[in-house]
Amino acid sequence: MAISIDTLMGEDLDLGTGNTSKPFQGGGTLPGHQVSLSTFSLSGAAGEATVVDLSATTVDLANGGAASFTVTVHGADPSIHDKAMVSMTGHLAVRLMIDARVTAADTVTVTVMNLSGTGIVFSAGIVSVLVFRHR
Repeated sequence: MAISIDTLMGEDLDLGTGNTSKPFQGGGTLPGHQVSLSTFSLSGAAGEATVVDLSATTVDLANGGAASFTVTVHGADPSIHDKAMVSMTGHLAVRLMIDARVTAADTVTVTVMNLSGTGIVFSAGIVSVLVFRHR
């Protein structure tokens, strides 16, 4: 008997960051927890990214230029090859690249690079960082 992976995932995988319940085949329901990408990060099941509000910060980047800033993420450790992922709201124009790296204990360095072909001025917006433990 073939089982469709799509069906299995749709029935058993509940995306989010809260609690859930699933119907039990013998009747009633079983409690469970939703999962998201942040479930596997240092923040764990709480699912909270480290968020920094830089919307009052203006960044002026020449073509080919880069700007960097640091974000404190407790538990981040470059000696064991932790990895970071970043997202930023606000003006992310075409050919702006954003990168995050764990550069010191409890420190993630976020770098924004301008590859647009022209200078650009933008508001940094809200920056969210997740750190994942290397396994």
